[in-house]
Amino acid sequence: MAAAENKAVITKFVEDVVNQGSLERMNDLVAVDFVELDPLPGQQQGREGLKQVIGAFRAAFPDIHWVIEEMVGEGDKVFSRFTWHGTHWEFRSDRRDTCATSWEAACSADVVFFEMFDARAHRDDASDPFGTDDGW
Repeated sequence: MAAAENKAVITKFVEDVVNQGSLERMNDLVAVDFVELDPLPGQQQGREGLKQVIGAFRAAFPDIHWVIEEMVGEGDKVFSRFTWHGTHWEFRSDRRDTCATSWEAACSADVVFFEMFDARAHRDDASDPFGTDDGW
């Protein structure tokens, strides 16, 4: 698959899955045996594990929005640098007035390396943007 097509898959993932919350789009964009090289604590491997993580982020930050700042594709690899922001809502049911509190969160620049296979994201690594890890 050409680098331009791989970059288009990652762009669709960010727009459709992360920003719009269409988790079912992962079936078209992410391999069923997806490998997360730097999983969050308790995260399962595979597409279903990634769905759980994205779902949890969207539950914590319902208005989360990623912006791809840079993207480079070469062969089956895609590098993306993005920023994100969102509002974290916490509903407190332990109070008589059941109030909601919120705070704004933003990430100035995260880096993710994706490895593509058969028009789908096959694995990613967000742990080591400078290449000192031997995971690749």
